[in-house]
Amino acid sequence: MKKVLILANDLSYIKMLNSNLDKTKYTIVIGDLENRNPFSYCLNSLADVILIHQSFMKNYTLLHQLVATNRFLIIYLSKKNEAGYLYSIMNNSRFYLLNDLKYYCINEIIDIMTKDNSILLSLELEKNKLSEKLEEEQWIKKAKTLLIKKGHTEEEAYKQILKTSMNERITKKLAAKKIIEEEGF
Repeated sequence: MKKVLILANDLSYIKMLNSNLDKTKYTIVIGDLENRNPFSYCLNSLADVILIHQSFMKNYTLLHQLVATNRFLIIYLSKKNEAGYLYSIMNNSRFYLLNDLKYYCINEIIDIMTKDNSILLSLELEKNKLSEKLEEEQWIKKAKTLLIKKGHTEEEAYKQILKTSMNERITKKLAAKKIIEEEGF
């Protein structure tokens, strides 16, 4: 169950949001910030989603700070067109600017943001794996080239990298780096 933190100074919006959020999917917490730093409070809340109403905002610093953490889905509810002030975070998949008159679709928006961020996270992980694989291949190619220049065949050079990897119990990338260092490059 996701934890949703509501930050608003307007009680009518707190009631509306609280009544519209699906209680079977979300644990709802109403922000109690008396004498507390809002940013620290949000970090310590362990919330998955933060709903911030314009009545709560004095400036946009809090929104920018929360988006920068990449820890929360943030939905900012406002009836004003504030896109200009929020331009730098509008394209972040963890931020959504919602007209506060459309609060009735909040469950669907949270679902969509959750799915989108899950997809983005899996794509990021896949990208990192492919980048690591590419880097490994580049190191192996450099080591093979060096060994070929020393008189080995391509097959012998690759077997040397594998042998170093197995004997030293290190990755092929590290074995290739070691061979390059040992040869003085």
